[in-house]
Amino acid sequence: EQPPEQPTAGTAEGRTVLVYMAAENSLATYASADVNEILQGAEYMGAKDHVLVYLDNTGKPCIYDITFWQKGKKLSELTPVLEYDTNLDSCTPETFSGVLDFVQQNYAAPSYGVVFWSHGSGWLPPQLVTAGDYSQAWGARRRAFGFDNQQNKEVNGGNQLTINQLRDVLLQHGTFDFILFDACFMQNIEVAYQLRSCARYIIGSPAEIPALGAPYDTMLKPMFQDTDYIPGMVQTYYEAYLGDPLYGVLLSAVDCSRLEAVAQLTRPFVQQYKQTLLEMDYTDVLDYYNWDSFPFYGYSDYYDMQGLLRTALSEEECQQWQPQYQKLFAAQAHTAYWYSAFNNRADNAVIDAQYSGLSMHVPLYKYAARNKWFAPAYYETDWAKAVWNETPTE
Repeated sequence: EQPPEQPTAGTAEGRTVLVYMAAENSLATYASADVNEILQGAEYMGAKDHVLVYLDNTGKPCIYDITFWQKGKKLSELTPVLEYDTNLDSCTPETFSGVLDFVQQNYAAPSYGVVFWSHGSGWLPPQLVTAGDYSQAWGARRRAFGFDNQQNKEVNGGNQLTINQLRDVLLQHGTFDFILFDACFMQNIEVAYQLRSCARYIIGSPAEIPALGAPYDTMLKPMFQDTDYIPGMVQTYYEAYLGDPLYGVLLSAVDCSRLEAVAQLTRPFVQQYKQTLLEMDYTDVLDYYNWDSFPFYGYSDYYDMQGLLRTALSEEECQQWQPQYQKLFAAQAHTAYWYSAFNNRADNAVIDAQYSGLSMHVPLYKYAARNKWFAPAYYETDWAKAVWNETPTE
């Protein structure tokens, strides 16, 4: 009888990664496929590595422990290590905190990562429906991270987790080596700065991503390396969409240790050009969601931070700001176009000179009539307090 096969890859001391799938929404059918991808990629894990998948789609939530020895299996062949008795709301801080408690108490490791898998919209706050308010179309409530409709259906609606809620729960559980947002619009300076004490690196996209999301079958290889795993994850994700005629993806990895320096670097320029930024013509600035074309869905514009500041600053000021800003990134990658459910592909061409893979909000007056909660919520973010400093009068 042959001895059981032993892993030849993975981290030396072990890494535990939680994949938090808040999939009780329109993405439900994609969740199972991604768990199967993780099982394919398990061959790259080491003997002490674990992927804990919290899966909440159209049944009772479960947690699965995936190791090297499950490689090649299917989700249907797995037995959960924990199956909840009730249909939890996966977009509450209590549920998220409970899952992290379970993971850390039962799968201790010297290195932790977390993958947030669901819908997303960056720093924007959840907004309750107000009767008769035209801005409250179904999409107008798509805020922050996740959707849990509490009906076990493949429809969007219900609770979302705010960035402050994510931050508060994460801080209770230590500093993670990385956070990967496999969700749309999450890579913006406001989110990164709010979570700056929660992780060493934050990986995500400033734009929409295809529902297929990350290529877990190949991305687990860099994810469980001891070194260079952050640029490796970005590169592997990017390569999965390179040359794809239908889809594309924009990514960056932010080094959280450099976020304070970027705030100090950017603040004097924002203060100097505050009125310019609020009144500027943004037609030619790289924008990952065109609010003027689709104001009723409740998103904001997502301007690339580098494109934004390059437009407002003089050439000499750009030479002071841009090289220092670029030190923020551990990795950047983009296909020629990005995927969008709203715009035609031709409208989503990347402007290389402006691209950094990180968006920045500007509290423009145009949002006030339809999205009146934008400005008050924005000025409550740590980034706005550090860089904008005050609420402009309308």
